Amino acid sequence: MIDGKLSGLKQEILCDVLQGRHGFYYIWPSLKHVNDTLDQVASSVEPRLTILTGAPGAGITSALDVFTRKYNTRVIKVIPAMGAQNLNLIAHIMQSLFPASQSPAQEGCFLKLAELSSKSIIVIDDVETMLDLNGLGSDLLKEIKSLHSDRKKFSFVISTRRQRIISTHLLKEGNLGSQIMVDGRVSSDEVDHVIQEFYTFCNDRYETELTAPILSTQIFYGASTTIDSLVYILETIFCLSVLHAPSEFNYETFFQVQSNDASVGALDLWRRVREELQNAAFT
Repeated sequence: MIDGKLSGLKQEILCDVLQGRHGFYYIWPSLKHVNDTLDQVASSVEPRLTILTGAPGAGITSALDVFTRKYNTRVIKVIPAMGAQNLNLIAHIMQSLFPASQSPAQEGCFLKLAELSSKSIIVIDDVETMLDLNGLGSDLLKEIKSLHSDRKKFSFVISTRRQRIISTHLLKEGNLGSQIMVDGRVSSDEVDHVIQEFYTFCNDRYETELTAPILSTQIFYGASTTIDSLVYILETIFCLSVLHAPSEFNYETFFQVQSNDASVGALDLWRRVREELQNAAFT
């Protein structure tokens, strides 16, 4: 599939697209509702606790990334301190603000910092990571409740894929907040539109003139798929377009030939193709 060394420009585009730095963000009706709800959190004068949940690949992380960038002067996005043991919530937040700091995390210090910086919205994506790695358990609920309710200062936007965490740790006591189900499925009727939007966006960003292919839903392994999986495949297809430009690339024939092995599912096929593209892009 890849013959010879890539030109500098093609390699640069492949690296950017395969690492998801293209910036494409497709908004379908259910995601618009999520974005509108998050905007309400930002505009609320009262602290709020909002919990996003949905299947893996539903686009929750992308939505939180967009929200964080939009309100970057007010948002603290918590990135769990990997490998650290027995850190409380304040410590995780402080580590996210100052990754290189080895200073002990004190609540008073954090509250003063937050007051001076006007940061009042705490975003935690995949909160189960903190539970799994650091064993916070019910202490996490107590800390969130303290910062959210008792001090009347902080709003929380939290995501989790585990329903048990919501019912056991987050909404168990006093109905602390609201839950939003994120439906990230894109129907087969929408696939062509997403393809066109993705190619239009990337052609504009990378100053290319690639033609969006017309693809059967078989290539997307089903009548509907999650937005993250769809974008994953479109990134791969766009890179194939870049790789073979200026000639046209026959995706349907390629897919039929590559999928002759019945033991290989469609998503596994695209992972295999993407791996080869990554090897070419990053070497």
